[in-house]
Amino acid sequence: MVLPLLTQQPAPVTRRDLAISMRFLGVAQAALEAMFLGLRAETDRVLGQGAPARYGKAYPYGYCREITQDVLARLKQRLPHSDCSGLRAVHAFLAAGGEGRCVWGILRGRYFQTALQFGALYVDVANDTVIASKPKVEILPMAEAGLETVRDVWHFAGIAEGYWDMRIYANHALPALAPLLPMIGVTSGMEVCLQSATDYMVGLFCQDGFCRSEDWLTRGPRPPTGLVEALRSQCPAELLSSNREAGAEAAIAACRSARAQGLASSEPWLRARVADHARLHAEAEIRVCQARSPSASSRHTGNSCGSMTAPPGPRSGPTPGEPMSTLTLDGRAFEIESLPDTAKAQIMGIRFVDGEITRLQAQLAAMQTARTAYVEALRAALPAA
Repeated sequence: MVLPLLTQQPAPVTRRDLAISMRFLGVAQAALEAMFLGLRAETDRVLGQGAPARYGKAYPYGYCREITQDVLARLKQRLPHSDCSGLRAVHAFLAAGGEGRCVWGILRGRYFQTALQFGALYVDVANDTVIASKPKVEILPMAEAGLETVRDVWHFAGIAEGYWDMRIYANHALPALAPLLPMIGVTSGMEVCLQSATDYMVGLFCQDGFCRSEDWLTRGPRPPTGLVEALRSQCPAELLSSNREAGAEAAIAACRSARAQGLASSEPWLRARVADHARLHAEAEIRVCQARSPSASSRHTGNSCGSMTAPPGPRSGPTPGEPMSTLTLDGRAFEIESLPDTAKAQIMGIRFVDGEITRLQAQLAAMQTARTAYVEALRAALPAA
């Protein structure tokens, strides 16, 4: 029995895919790369401004999904105009019956990657989100890309531990979410999250009625008691009320109950659980942001929370993070120690303001994430049409 493709699952390449890919895209690969680089530059200007660091590293590290989705959205907007050779090639490929889709999986056995698949071509527009020195865009035949699907929780956990430096446990803390989100992830920085609400993983767990989830919850590593308590303490009151009991038995029972009720095919239930995850994640991000906000004393030294990139474009004044021994302004270099006290006071003022800007950008990003989560929760709570 051939199962239908899951959302974001890489598609097998047929002979027809190969033929039309070579006819329309293979001959235009240089133009395609130039087009995608242009779209990626637009994406960076939007997403890179004020993007919080992930796993202790600055944008674009860890932003593979967001970058890819943004580039794809921009591509869709431009296609009707087809004002460059790269766009014309994609338009002709699609008109001939080719398919372009967003895919996700494990790349070369090392890390998770979101990319685009156009027939027989693999297009990675976020190629630098793990190793920043790599080219931003990579285009390869799918057969050479090394992108494989995630088979089960064990497969996911093995990659997550190496890629994210994240220890993965069974989700015995919030049983009502365990069928769809059976994993608790803990980073080396002790940040806790549930895994994984990606479209593919949600589809994978639903595919067999949460049997994969139940297997992990039964045989996977049990979370330490302190971890369970920490995660439950992060929950909004209404979410905790639907998870009154913790433990392996409750989580396994939740899988069996969800299977018996056919919830794997219930869109309202799935949306509600994903919204629960988003709310939990948003509240955690707000706490992390607040914990990393600089104290009053550190702000006056010009130190920032270290989780933001500087906004692009020209700036007046010293470069944030520039060593305090020298200052470059308008192309002129100065030894700070030789400057008058009035100039030194202005430098400290600029650095203080830069630190405040960084702090506020971090809070804004966290609030935007929280707002999205609350909108999803509202949508799930509204009566069905």
